[in-house]
Amino acid sequence: MLRKVQNKMGVAFFVIILALFALAVRILLINYNHGEAYSKTVLDHQSYTSTTIPYKRGQIQDANGTVLAHSERVYNLILILSDEKYKEPTLTALTECFDLKRSDLESILATKSTSQYEKLLKELTKDEISEFESRVEDKKNNPYIKGVWFEDSYIRKYPFSTLAADVIGFASAANGGELGLENYYDEELSGTDGISYSYVGENLDVETQEKKAEDGYNLVTTIDYKVQSIIENKIKE
Repeated sequence: MLRKVQNKMGVAFFVIILALFALAVRILLINYNHGEAYSKTVLDHQSYTSTTIPYKRGQIQDANGTVLAHSERVYNLILILSDEKYKEPTLTALTECFDLKRSDLESILATKSTSQYEKLLKELTKDEISEFESRVEDKKNNPYIKGVWFEDSYIRKYPFSTLAADVIGFASAANGGELGLENYYDEELSGTDGISYSYVGENLDVETQEKKAEDGYNLVTTIDYKVQSIIENKIKE
């Protein structure tokens, strides 16, 4: 009787091992033949966001290194508030730190309730956003200020206004170099944007992958700022 039970258990164990082996082979074949398609399907159903990391346009300098044109980092204020419990403390902080009206913010949330991205202000300086950032970092006193982030951007600056303007030219954020050296050396002064992806991973953790931006090259000219200034002043006289 005992031997019969042992024989049956042995057969059952062999059948289970055989079934597991067949299942493993089947999984390997599916992964080999259709793995890429299934991976794409899974990724398509994951929640993710992508953010462009802007490059910094190269400087234009005179022969002695004086900067005649440069790009200054600025910040766009983005509202992505979605959870009701964060609404009150977040809107209060926004109205106290920036030139924003509570009624306007309430209207945005009411009319664009399904939007996950609303640009409130553009081209803010580091000093202008410092107070709000300090509040966000103070988790002890402000744990519910959420749903706001700052998108990096750059604006072109010319420290000496119209000095050698016809030679230097100008650049815009949309089209790059428009005239003068800004246009002629646009390819060298321009860089390549980076990108940051945030998505929900296999363990339901938020994971981020980032490709850094490549900044443009600086351009050193034969212009002498001091000489140029004297000549232009004499011409005006």
